[in-house]
Amino acid sequence: MDVVNAVIKEMDEAGNDFRFELYSQTHHAFDNPEAGTDPTARLVYSPSSAARARLAIAEFLREPKEH
Repeated sequence: MDVVNAVIKEMDEAGNDFRFELYSQTHHAFDNPEAGTDPTARLVYSPSSAARARLAIAEFLREPKEH
């Protein structure tokens, strides 16, 4: 979490408009169906996390931006 907090701090200080979302029990490549679903693998597809992430991205892009 130290690395995550450092990235958030850096983004805030740079004035970036961003959102950080953390999905539990989700591995790298969670949005790639070709990664497979073996939970012991390093790369694992998670249909539920992928769907949640797509919704979060769409919501973020719909939000009005301040200029």
